[in-house]
Amino acid sequence: MEPIWKPIHRALRAGAVLIAHALIAALLILLVRGIEVEFYYLWGTDSPLFFDIWPVRYLFDALEFSIISVFIWFGFWEAVEIFRD
Repeated sequence: MEPIWKPIHRALRAGAVLIAHALIAALLILLVRGIEVEFYYLWGTDSPLFFDIWPVRYLFDALEFSIISVFIWFGFWEAVEIFRD
């Protein structure tokens, strides 16, 4: 490979990895949202409580936040590793 194409190739590869991570995270969040909607439908109410204290919505929000956080963290480090090569 020519020297000029090597950094471009690495940048495109890092971009592809970040896009792949974003798509997977989006699909997982959509899956969680679908489970949440189905849960509310089966429960028969819009705001069920977890142990009669916390809304179940908090559990699903925490799960979505965790998915986003993990994919940002590992996507960032994957891009760092690609640029480091």
